[in-house]
Amino acid sequence: MKKYFIVIIITFIATLICNNKVSAQKIGPANGTTYEVVSISYEWRACGSCCGFNDALIPNQAKYKIENRKYHQFNNEGKEVRSWYQSVEIGFTGDCRETG
Repeated sequence: MKKYFIVIIITFIATLICNNKVSAQKIGPANGTTYEVVSISYEWRACGSCCGFNDALIPNQAKYKIENRKYHQFNNEGKEVRSWYQSVEIGFTGDCRETG
């Protein structure tokens, strides 16, 4: 009985070690690049063409969406070869506010 218990414990530990090594590798599309959105931020900017002008002919403010992305690039075998962060402006959200 004690012998089986030791075999089960050793098998369990070996399985944990193997699973950790496999999960550490990032597999993706061959020769491809993917991204994940890490965070989203918004920025107000003067934009007369988007939101018009106030009574003093000053452009109203438009809300723009900006995504902070993490890109992953993969080789022929689908293994990650590099990753980087980049801010990408998605564009005008449709929200306006009058410049005071």
